[in-house]
Amino acid sequence: MFPRIFSSSLLKFASMHQEFEAVIGLEVHIQTNSKTKAFCGDSTAFGASPNAQVSAVSLAHPGTLPRINKRHVEQATLLGLSLGCTIQPITYFDRKHYFYADLPKGFQTTQDGSPICIGGTFEFMHNEKVHSIRIHHIHMEEDAGKSLHEGEQPFSQIDLNRAGVPLLEMVTEPDFRSAEEVHDFIHALRLHVQYLAISDGNMEEGSLRCDCNISVRPHGQETLNNRCEIKNVNSARFARQAINYEIQRQSKIMREGGMVDQETREFSASTGKTTLLRSKEDAHDYRYFPEPDLPPLHMSPGDIKQLETLVPELPLAKMSRFLELGIEEKDARLLVGNKSASDEFDAYLTSDREHTPRAIAKFWINQLMPQQKERSIPEGRALQKRVREYLNLLDGGKVNRSAANQKLWPVAFDSNLSLESVAKEIGILRDGSEALDLDSLVKDLIVQNPVEAEKLRRGKKGLISFFMGQVMRATGGKAEPQKVSEAIKKAIDQK
Repeated sequence: MFPRIFSSSLLKFASMHQEFEAVIGLEVHIQTNSKTKAFCGDSTAFGASPNAQVSAVSLAHPGTLPRINKRHVEQATLLGLSLGCTIQPITYFDRKHYFYADLPKGFQTTQDGSPICIGGTFEFMHNEKVHSIRIHHIHMEEDAGKSLHEGEQPFSQIDLNRAGVPLLEMVTEPDFRSAEEVHDFIHALRLHVQYLAISDGNMEEGSLRCDCNISVRPHGQETLNNRCEIKNVNSARFARQAINYEIQRQSKIMREGGMVDQETREFSASTGKTTLLRSKEDAHDYRYFPEPDLPPLHMSPGDIKQLETLVPELPLAKMSRFLELGIEEKDARLLVGNKSASDEFDAYLTSDREHTPRAIAKFWINQLMPQQKERSIPEGRALQKRVREYLNLLDGGKVNRSAANQKLWPVAFDSNLSLESVAKEIGILRDGSEALDLDSLVKDLIVQNPVEAEKLRRGKKGLISFFMGQVMRATGGKAEPQKVSEAIKKAIDQK
Protein backbone atom coordinates (compact mmCIF):
# COMPACT_ATOMS: atom_id res chain seq x y z
CA MET A 1 0.00 0.00 0.00
CA PHE A 2 1.35 3.42 -0.93
CA PRO A 3 1.67 6.08 1.79
CA ARG A 4 -0.83 8.90 1.92
CA ILE A 5 0.28 12.31 0.75
CA PHE A 6 2.28 14.23 3.39
CA SER A 7 2.66 11.06 5.51
CA SER A 8 6.43 10.94 4.87
CA SER A 9 8.78 13.49 6.34
CA LEU A 10 9.13 16.89 4.73
CA LEU A 11 12.80 16.13 4.12
CA LYS A 12 11.96 12.99 2.16
CA PHE A 13 9.29 14.82 0.19
CA ALA A 14 11.72 17.64 -0.69
CA SER A 15 14.36 15.11 -1.70
CA MET A 16 11.89 13.39 -4.03
CA HIS A 17 11.12 16.70 -5.76
CA GLN A 18 14.84 17.32 -6.33
CA GLU A 19 15.20 13.87 -7.91
CA PHE A 20 12.13 13.90 -10.17
CA GLU A 21 10.12 16.41 -12.15
CA ALA A 22 6.34 16.27 -12.57
CA VAL A 23 4.84 16.97 -15.98
CA ILE A 24 1.14 17.83 -15.81
CA GLY A 25 -1.49 18.64 -18.40
CA LEU A 26 -5.20 19.28 -17.85
CA GLU A 27 -8.41 18.56 -19.70
CA VAL A 28 -10.88 21.02 -18.20
CA HIS A 29 -14.60 20.53 -18.81
CA ILE A 30 -16.56 23.78 -18.60
CA GLN A 31 -20.32 23.49 -18.51
CA THR A 32 -21.77 26.50 -20.28
CA ASN A 33 -24.77 28.45 -19.04
CA SER A 34 -26.78 27.79 -22.19
CA LYS A 35 -30.39 27.20 -21.15
CA THR A 36 -30.75 24.27 -23.54
CA LYS A 37 -28.67 21.21 -24.27
CA ALA A 38 -25.97 20.98 -26.91
CA PHE A 39 -27.99 19.23 -29.59
CA CYS A 40 -31.64 19.54 -28.55
CA GLY A 41 -34.01 21.86 -26.67
CA ASP A 42 -34.03 20.10 -23.28
CA SER A 43 -33.53 22.34 -20.25
CA THR A 44 -30.16 22.42 -18.48
CA ALA A 45 -31.43 23.90 -15.17
CA PHE A 46 -29.64 22.43 -12.16
CA GLY A 47 -31.51 20.58 -9.40
CA ALA A 48 -34.44 19.09 -11.30
CA SER A 49 -35.86 15.70 -10.34
CA PRO A 50 -33.97 12.77 -11.88
CA ASN A 51 -34.77 12.19 -15.56
CA ALA A 52 -37.18 15.14 -15.69
CA GLN A 53 -35.18 17.07 -18.33
CA VAL A 54 -34.93 14.53 -21.12
CA SER A 55 -36.53 14.03 -24.52
CA ALA A 56 -36.47 11.57 -27.38
CA VAL A 57 -33.25 13.20 -28.63
CA SER A 58 -31.29 13.08 -25.39
CA LEU A 59 -32.58 9.55 -24.76
CA ALA A 60 -31.31 8.57 -28.25
CA HIS A 61 -34.58 7.16 -29.56
CA PRO A 62 -34.30 5.76 -33.09
CA GLY A 63 -34.90 8.27 -35.87
CA THR A 64 -34.17 11.39 -33.79
CA LEU A 65 -31.76 13.98 -35.17
CA PRO A 66 -29.53 16.50 -33.34
CA ARG A 67 -29.16 20.19 -34.15
CA ILE A 68 -26.33 22.58 -33.30
CA ASN A 69 -26.88 25.00 -30.39
CA LYS A 70 -25.92 28.52 -31.59
CA ARG A 71 -25.27 29.74 -28.05
CA HIS A 72 -22.87 26.86 -27.47
CA VAL A 73 -20.87 27.88 -30.56
CA GLU A 74 -20.77 31.54 -29.48
CA GLN A 75 -19.55 30.62 -26.01
CA ALA A 76 -16.76 28.44 -27.40
CA THR A 77 -15.69 31.26 -29.70
CA LEU A 78 -15.73 33.85 -26.90
CA LEU A 79 -13.53 31.64 -24.73
CA GLY A 80 -11.11 31.08 -27.60
CA LEU A 81 -10.92 34.77 -28.48
CA SER A 82 -10.26 35.71 -24.84
CA LEU A 83 -7.24 33.37 -24.82
CA GLY A 84 -5.79 34.37 -28.17
CA CYS A 85 -6.78 31.11 -29.89
CA THR A 86 -7.15 30.75 -33.64
CA ILE A 87 -10.85 30.26 -34.45
CA GLN A 88 -11.26 27.62 -37.12
CA PRO A 89 -13.48 28.86 -40.00
CA ILE A 90 -14.80 25.33 -40.68
CA THR A 91 -15.11 22.61 -38.05
CA TYR A 92 -16.85 19.27 -37.75
CA PHE A 93 -18.41 17.13 -35.07
CA ASP A 94 -17.41 13.52 -34.41
CA ARG A 95 -18.74 10.50 -32.58
CA LYS A 96 -16.62 9.17 -29.72
CA HIS A 97 -17.71 5.64 -28.89
CA TYR A 98 -17.67 4.08 -25.46
CA PHE A 99 -20.28 2.15 -23.57
CA TYR A 100 -21.47 3.32 -20.16
CA ALA A 101 -24.94 2.97 -18.69
CA ASP A 102 -25.22 6.77 -18.40
CA LEU A 103 -24.39 7.34 -22.10
CA PRO A 104 -27.68 6.46 -23.82
CA LYS A 105 -26.45 6.88 -27.42
CA GLY A 106 -23.43 4.64 -26.94
CA PHE A 107 -21.29 7.54 -28.16
CA GLN A 108 -20.54 11.14 -27.23
CA THR A 109 -20.90 13.90 -29.80
CA THR A 110 -17.65 15.85 -29.67
CA GLN A 111 -14.95 17.40 -31.86
CA ASP A 112 -11.86 15.30 -32.47
CA GLY A 113 -10.12 16.13 -35.74
CA SER A 114 -11.20 19.78 -36.08
CA PRO A 115 -11.75 21.58 -32.76
CA ILE A 116 -13.17 25.08 -33.00
CA CYS A 117 -10.26 26.78 -31.15
CA ILE A 118 -6.55 26.08 -31.71
CA GLY A 119 -3.58 27.33 -29.67
CA GLY A 120 -3.68 30.29 -27.29
CA THR A 121 -2.38 30.90 -23.78
CA PHE A 122 -3.90 31.39 -20.35
CA GLU A 123 -2.24 33.82 -17.94
CA PHE A 124 -2.84 33.68 -14.20
CA MET A 125 -1.18 34.67 -10.92
CA HIS A 126 1.05 32.11 -9.21
CA ASN A 127 3.50 32.93 -6.42
CA GLU A 128 2.80 36.66 -6.93
CA LYS A 129 3.89 36.46 -10.58
CA VAL A 130 2.05 36.17 -13.88
CA HIS A 131 2.25 32.57 -15.09
CA SER A 132 1.46 31.47 -18.65
CA ILE A 133 0.14 28.07 -19.75
CA ARG A 134 -0.19 27.10 -23.41
CA ILE A 135 -3.55 25.88 -24.68
CA HIS A 136 -3.51 23.00 -27.18
CA HIS A 137 -7.14 23.41 -28.23
CA ILE A 138 -10.71 23.96 -27.07
CA HIS A 139 -13.55 21.89 -28.48
CA MET A 140 -17.31 21.59 -28.06
CA GLU A 141 -19.01 18.45 -26.82
CA GLU A 142 -21.90 17.12 -24.76
CA ASP A 143 -21.90 15.71 -21.25
CA ALA A 144 -22.91 12.19 -20.27
CA GLY A 145 -25.56 11.35 -17.68
CA LYS A 146 -24.86 10.53 -14.07
CA SER A 147 -24.65 7.15 -12.33
CA LEU A 148 -25.81 7.17 -8.73
CA HIS A 149 -24.34 4.60 -6.34
CA GLU A 150 -26.28 5.06 -3.11
CA GLY A 151 -26.18 3.09 0.10
CA GLU A 152 -25.64 -0.66 -0.09
CA GLN A 153 -27.94 -1.25 -3.05
CA PRO A 154 -26.69 -4.00 -5.41
CA PHE A 155 -27.40 -1.77 -8.43
CA SER A 156 -26.78 1.75 -9.72
CA GLN A 157 -29.39 4.33 -10.65
CA ILE A 158 -29.13 6.48 -13.76
CA ASP A 159 -30.07 10.18 -14.01
CA LEU A 160 -29.95 11.41 -17.61
CA ASN A 161 -30.76 15.07 -16.90
CA ARG A 162 -27.11 15.92 -17.57
CA ALA A 163 -26.91 13.86 -20.77
CA GLY A 164 -26.42 16.30 -23.65
CA VAL A 165 -25.56 19.34 -21.49
CA PRO A 166 -23.19 21.60 -23.51
CA LEU A 167 -19.52 21.48 -22.51
CA LEU A 168 -16.35 23.21 -23.63
CA GLU A 169 -13.24 21.11 -23.14
CA MET A 170 -10.00 23.03 -22.78
CA VAL A 171 -6.92 20.87 -23.31
CA THR A 172 -3.67 22.39 -22.07
CA GLU A 173 -0.15 21.55 -23.07
CA PRO A 174 1.78 19.65 -20.34
CA ASP A 175 3.20 22.91 -18.98
CA PHE A 176 2.39 22.52 -15.29
CA ARG A 177 5.16 21.38 -12.96
CA SER A 178 3.43 21.40 -9.59
CA ALA A 179 0.07 20.84 -7.92
CA GLU A 180 0.13 24.44 -6.65
CA GLU A 181 0.25 25.74 -10.21
CA VAL A 182 -2.80 23.66 -11.09
CA HIS A 183 -4.63 24.85 -7.97
CA ASP A 184 -4.11 28.52 -8.87
CA PHE A 185 -4.92 27.88 -12.55
CA ILE A 186 -8.30 26.33 -11.71
CA HIS A 187 -9.27 29.25 -9.47
CA ALA A 188 -8.21 31.73 -12.16
CA LEU A 189 -10.07 29.86 -14.93
CA ARG A 190 -13.23 29.75 -12.84
CA LEU A 191 -13.10 33.55 -12.50
CA HIS A 192 -12.24 33.92 -16.19
CA VAL A 193 -15.38 32.11 -17.41
CA GLN A 194 -17.49 34.09 -14.95
CA TYR A 195 -16.14 37.35 -16.41
CA LEU A 196 -16.94 36.06 -19.91
CA ALA A 197 -20.46 35.21 -18.64
CA ILE A 198 -20.33 31.80 -20.36
CA SER A 199 -20.47 29.67 -17.17
CA ASP A 200 -21.05 30.07 -13.45
CA GLY A 201 -17.90 28.02 -12.81
CA ASN A 202 -19.64 26.34 -9.87
CA MET A 203 -17.50 23.28 -9.14
CA GLU A 204 -19.91 22.01 -6.48
CA GLU A 205 -22.62 21.67 -9.15
CA GLY A 206 -20.25 20.16 -11.71
CA SER A 207 -19.93 23.26 -13.89
CA LEU A 208 -16.15 22.98 -13.86
CA ARG A 209 -14.36 19.63 -13.70
CA CYS A 210 -10.95 18.53 -14.80
CA ASP A 211 -9.01 15.43 -15.74
CA CYS A 212 -5.40 15.67 -14.58
CA ASN A 213 -2.74 13.92 -16.68
CA ILE A 214 0.43 13.35 -14.65
CA SER A 215 3.77 11.80 -15.44
CA VAL A 216 7.07 11.90 -13.57
CA ARG A 217 10.58 11.90 -15.04
CA PRO A 218 14.12 12.42 -13.74
CA HIS A 219 15.27 16.03 -13.84
CA GLY A 220 16.99 16.77 -17.14
CA GLN A 221 15.12 14.12 -19.13
CA GLU A 222 13.36 15.56 -22.19
CA THR A 223 11.14 12.63 -23.18
CA LEU A 224 7.84 12.01 -21.42
CA ASN A 225 7.12 8.84 -19.44
CA ASN A 226 3.78 7.04 -19.23
CA ARG A 227 1.09 9.23 -17.78
CA CYS A 228 -1.82 8.53 -15.48
CA GLU A 229 -5.11 10.36 -15.86
CA ILE A 230 -7.13 11.27 -12.77
CA LYS A 231 -10.75 11.60 -13.85
CA ASN A 232 -13.41 14.15 -12.90
CA VAL A 233 -11.73 16.13 -10.14
CA ASN A 234 -14.30 18.69 -9.00
CA SER A 235 -12.38 21.17 -6.86
CA ALA A 236 -9.06 23.01 -6.96
CA ARG A 237 -8.21 21.67 -3.51
CA PHE A 238 -8.88 18.06 -4.52
CA ALA A 239 -6.82 18.55 -7.70
CA ARG A 240 -3.88 19.69 -5.60
CA GLN A 241 -4.23 16.73 -3.23
CA ALA A 242 -4.66 14.18 -6.04
CA ILE A 243 -1.68 15.46 -8.03
CA ASN A 244 0.62 15.54 -5.00
CA TYR A 245 -0.37 11.98 -4.13
CA GLU A 246 0.14 10.79 -7.70
CA ILE A 247 3.57 12.47 -7.97
CA GLN A 248 4.65 10.69 -4.81
CA ARG A 249 3.20 7.35 -5.97
CA GLN A 250 4.86 7.44 -9.38
CA SER A 251 8.19 8.64 -7.95
CA LYS A 252 8.23 5.71 -5.56
CA ILE A 253 7.67 3.24 -8.43
CA MET A 254 10.49 4.77 -10.47
CA ARG A 255 12.86 4.96 -7.52
CA GLU A 256 12.36 1.24 -6.99
CA GLY A 257 13.18 0.50 -10.65
CA GLY A 258 9.62 -0.04 -11.86
CA MET A 259 7.67 1.43 -14.75
CA VAL A 260 4.48 3.44 -14.31
CA ASP A 261 1.57 1.91 -16.19
CA GLN A 262 -0.53 4.18 -18.37
CA GLU A 263 -3.92 4.07 -16.72
CA THR A 264 -7.00 5.98 -15.64
CA ARG A 265 -7.44 6.57 -11.91
CA GLU A 266 -9.90 8.26 -9.59
CA PHE A 267 -9.29 10.35 -6.48
CA SER A 268 -11.00 9.75 -3.14
CA ALA A 269 -11.31 12.86 -0.98
CA SER A 270 -11.90 10.70 2.11
CA THR A 271 -8.64 8.73 1.78
CA GLY A 272 -6.51 11.29 -0.07
CA LYS A 273 -5.47 8.55 -2.53
CA THR A 274 -5.90 7.74 -6.21
CA THR A 275 -7.02 4.23 -7.20
CA LEU A 276 -7.12 2.34 -10.49
CA LEU A 277 -10.25 2.62 -12.63
CA ARG A 278 -9.07 1.02 -15.88
CA SER A 279 -6.12 0.85 -18.25
CA LYS A 280 -5.85 4.11 -20.16
CA GLU A 281 -7.49 4.19 -23.57
CA ASP A 282 -5.80 5.64 -26.63
CA ALA A 283 -7.65 7.57 -29.34
CA HIS A 284 -8.16 4.49 -31.54
CA ASP A 285 -10.02 2.78 -28.68
CA TYR A 286 -12.85 5.29 -29.09
CA ARG A 287 -13.39 4.55 -32.81
CA TYR A 288 -13.91 8.19 -33.76
CA PHE A 289 -15.69 8.97 -36.99
CA PRO A 290 -17.46 12.09 -38.35
CA GLU A 291 -20.97 12.74 -37.03
CA PRO A 292 -23.17 12.07 -40.08
CA ASP A 293 -26.23 13.86 -38.67
CA LEU A 294 -24.60 17.29 -38.17
CA PRO A 295 -23.38 19.54 -41.01
CA PRO A 296 -19.98 21.26 -41.01
CA LEU A 297 -19.93 24.36 -38.81
CA HIS A 298 -18.92 27.55 -40.67
CA MET A 299 -17.63 30.65 -38.82
CA SER A 300 -17.30 33.67 -41.10
CA PRO A 301 -14.76 36.46 -40.40
CA GLY A 302 -17.73 38.73 -39.72
CA ASP A 303 -19.15 36.34 -37.10
CA ILE A 304 -15.78 36.14 -35.36
CA LYS A 305 -15.24 39.91 -35.45
CA GLN A 306 -18.68 40.56 -33.98
CA LEU A 307 -18.03 38.14 -31.10
CA GLU A 308 -14.61 39.70 -30.50
CA THR A 309 -16.34 42.95 -29.50
CA LEU A 310 -18.12 41.05 -26.70
CA VAL A 311 -14.92 39.98 -24.91
CA PRO A 312 -14.95 42.04 -21.66
CA GLU A 313 -12.12 43.36 -19.52
CA LEU A 314 -10.64 40.25 -17.93
CA PRO A 315 -9.43 39.74 -14.33
CA LEU A 316 -5.70 40.44 -14.82
CA ALA A 317 -6.41 43.60 -16.81
CA LYS A 318 -8.92 44.80 -14.21
CA MET A 319 -6.43 44.08 -11.42
CA SER A 320 -3.79 46.18 -13.21
CA ARG A 321 -6.24 49.07 -13.67
CA PHE A 322 -7.29 49.04 -10.02
CA LEU A 323 -3.66 49.20 -8.91
CA GLU A 324 -3.09 52.20 -11.20
CA LEU A 325 -6.02 53.93 -9.45
CA GLY A 326 -4.12 53.68 -6.15
CA ILE A 327 -6.15 50.84 -4.66
CA GLU A 328 -4.17 48.63 -2.29
CA GLU A 329 -3.18 45.30 -3.84
CA LYS A 330 -5.02 43.15 -1.28
CA ASP A 331 -8.20 45.20 -1.79
CA ALA A 332 -7.87 45.06 -5.58
CA ARG A 333 -7.47 41.29 -5.41
CA LEU A 334 -10.62 40.90 -3.30
CA LEU A 335 -12.64 43.13 -5.61
CA VAL A 336 -11.49 41.41 -8.80
CA GLY A 337 -12.19 38.02 -7.22
CA ASN A 338 -15.91 38.88 -6.98
CA LYS A 339 -17.22 39.79 -10.43
CA SER A 340 -20.56 41.25 -9.36
CA ALA A 341 -18.93 43.34 -6.61
CA SER A 342 -16.23 44.64 -8.95
CA ASP A 343 -18.85 45.54 -11.59
CA GLU A 344 -20.86 47.51 -9.01
CA PHE A 345 -17.67 49.15 -7.75
CA ASP A 346 -16.73 50.21 -11.29
CA ALA A 347 -20.20 51.67 -11.88
CA TYR A 348 -19.98 53.65 -8.64
CA LEU A 349 -16.52 55.00 -9.46
CA THR A 350 -17.89 56.68 -12.59
CA SER A 351 -20.59 58.46 -10.55
CA ASP A 352 -18.51 59.66 -7.57
CA ARG A 353 -15.70 62.12 -8.12
CA GLU A 354 -15.63 63.30 -4.48
CA HIS A 355 -13.99 60.26 -2.92
CA THR A 356 -10.77 58.50 -3.88
CA PRO A 357 -10.93 55.01 -5.43
CA ARG A 358 -8.78 53.79 -2.52
CA ALA A 359 -11.30 55.01 0.09
CA ILE A 360 -14.27 53.67 -1.86
CA ALA A 361 -12.57 50.27 -2.22
CA LYS A 362 -12.07 50.11 1.56
CA PHE A 363 -15.75 50.79 2.12
CA TRP A 364 -16.79 48.28 -0.54
CA ILE A 365 -14.76 45.48 1.02
CA ASN A 366 -15.32 46.22 4.71
CA GLN A 367 -18.97 47.25 4.63
CA LEU A 368 -20.81 46.56 1.38
CA MET A 369 -19.56 43.09 0.39
CA PRO A 370 -20.13 41.54 3.87
CA GLN A 371 -23.71 42.89 3.89
CA GLN A 372 -24.35 41.49 0.40
CA LYS A 373 -23.56 38.03 1.73
CA GLU A 374 -26.13 38.36 4.51
CA ARG A 375 -29.05 39.96 2.71
CA SER A 376 -30.40 41.17 -0.61
CA ILE A 377 -29.72 44.86 -1.18
CA PRO A 378 -30.52 47.15 -4.14
CA GLU A 379 -28.26 47.42 -7.16
CA GLY A 380 -27.55 50.13 -9.71
CA ARG A 381 -28.57 53.73 -9.04
CA ALA A 382 -30.36 52.96 -5.77
CA LEU A 383 -27.17 51.44 -4.36
CA GLN A 384 -24.98 54.24 -5.70
CA LYS A 385 -27.20 56.92 -4.14
CA ARG A 386 -27.12 55.28 -0.70
CA VAL A 387 -23.37 54.73 -0.74
CA ARG A 388 -22.73 58.38 -1.68
CA GLU A 389 -25.07 59.55 1.09
CA TYR A 390 -23.27 57.40 3.61
CA LEU A 391 -19.76 58.47 2.63
CA ASN A 392 -20.78 62.14 2.66
CA LEU A 393 -22.13 61.79 6.22
CA LEU A 394 -18.80 60.33 7.31
CA ASP A 395 -16.75 62.96 5.48
CA GLY A 396 -18.85 65.77 6.93
CA GLY A 397 -18.28 64.52 10.46
CA LYS A 398 -22.01 64.26 11.06
CA VAL A 399 -21.72 60.71 12.39
CA ASN A 400 -19.02 58.85 14.25
CA ARG A 401 -17.46 56.31 11.85
CA SER A 402 -17.57 53.43 14.30
CA ALA A 403 -21.16 54.11 15.34
CA ALA A 404 -22.21 54.54 11.71
CA ASN A 405 -20.65 51.23 10.68
CA GLN A 406 -22.27 49.39 13.58
CA LYS A 407 -25.68 51.07 13.72
CA LEU A 408 -26.41 53.08 10.57
CA TRP A 409 -25.09 51.01 7.66
CA PRO A 410 -26.86 47.77 8.71
CA VAL A 411 -30.24 49.59 8.40
CA ALA A 412 -29.30 51.82 5.44
CA PHE A 413 -31.69 50.03 3.07
CA ASP A 414 -34.56 49.55 5.51
CA SER A 415 -36.07 53.00 5.00
CA ASN A 416 -36.73 55.51 2.24
CA LEU A 417 -35.74 58.37 4.55
CA SER A 418 -32.44 60.14 4.01
CA LEU A 419 -29.55 58.54 5.89
CA GLU A 420 -29.14 61.75 7.88
CA SER A 421 -32.75 61.37 9.10
CA VAL A 422 -32.13 57.72 9.91
CA ALA A 423 -28.99 58.65 11.86
CA LYS A 424 -31.02 61.19 13.83
CA GLU A 425 -33.74 58.62 14.57
CA ILE A 426 -31.27 56.09 15.98
CA GLY A 427 -29.48 58.80 17.99
CA ILE A 428 -26.03 58.95 16.37
CA LEU A 429 -26.33 62.22 14.43
CA ARG A 430 -24.01 64.84 15.88
CA ASP A 431 -25.52 68.20 16.82
CA GLY A 432 -22.20 70.01 17.22
CA SER A 433 -22.22 70.10 21.02
CA GLU A 434 -20.03 67.06 21.60
CA ALA A 435 -16.70 68.87 21.20
CA LEU A 436 -17.73 71.62 23.66
CA ASP A 437 -18.60 69.15 26.43
CA LEU A 438 -15.88 66.55 25.79
CA ASP A 439 -13.18 67.99 28.07
CA SER A 440 -15.51 68.43 31.03
CA LEU A 441 -17.00 64.98 30.49
CA VAL A 442 -13.54 63.37 30.55
CA LYS A 443 -12.55 65.29 33.70
CA ASP A 444 -15.72 64.15 35.46
CA LEU A 445 -14.99 60.52 34.54
CA ILE A 446 -11.45 60.77 35.87
CA VAL A 447 -12.77 62.11 39.18
CA GLN A 448 -15.31 59.27 39.30
CA ASN A 449 -12.65 56.62 38.58
CA PRO A 450 -9.54 57.74 40.52
CA VAL A 451 -7.96 54.27 40.80
CA GLU A 452 -8.09 53.63 37.05
CA ALA A 453 -6.91 57.20 36.33
CA GLU A 454 -3.86 56.77 38.59
CA LYS A 455 -2.94 53.44 36.96
CA LEU A 456 -3.20 55.10 33.54
CA ARG A 457 -0.84 57.89 34.71
CA ARG A 458 1.66 55.27 35.87
CA GLY A 459 1.80 53.72 32.42
CA LYS A 460 -0.98 51.12 32.20
CA LYS A 461 -1.92 52.19 28.67
CA GLY A 462 -4.68 49.63 28.28
CA LEU A 463 -6.90 51.66 30.61
CA ILE A 464 -7.33 54.33 27.97
CA SER A 465 -9.83 51.93 26.37
CA PHE A 466 -11.76 51.87 29.66
CA PHE A 467 -12.17 55.66 29.63
CA MET A 468 -12.95 55.74 25.90
CA GLY A 469 -15.72 53.24 26.45
CA GLN A 470 -17.17 55.38 29.25
CA VAL A 471 -17.13 58.49 27.02
CA MET A 472 -18.71 56.68 24.07
CA ARG A 473 -21.52 55.38 26.27
CA ALA A 474 -22.10 58.83 27.72
CA THR A 475 -22.30 60.42 24.25
CA GLY A 476 -24.33 57.65 22.66
CA GLY A 477 -21.47 56.85 20.29
CA LYS A 478 -21.45 60.34 18.78
CA ALA A 479 -17.97 61.36 19.92
CA GLU A 480 -15.04 60.97 17.52
CA PRO A 481 -12.66 58.31 18.93
CA GLN A 482 -9.53 60.28 17.97
CA LYS A 483 -10.78 63.39 19.80
CA VAL A 484 -11.81 61.32 22.82
CA SER A 485 -8.34 59.79 23.01
CA GLU A 486 -6.74 63.24 22.81
CA ALA A 487 -9.03 64.61 25.55
CA ILE A 488 -8.21 61.70 27.89
CA LYS A 489 -4.45 62.11 27.41
CA LYS A 490 -4.75 65.86 27.93
CA ALA A 491 -6.73 65.40 31.18
CA ILE A 492 -4.32 62.78 32.55
CA ASP A 493 -1.28 64.93 31.76
CA GLN A 494 -2.77 68.03 33.42
CA LYS A 495 -2.75 66.63 36.96
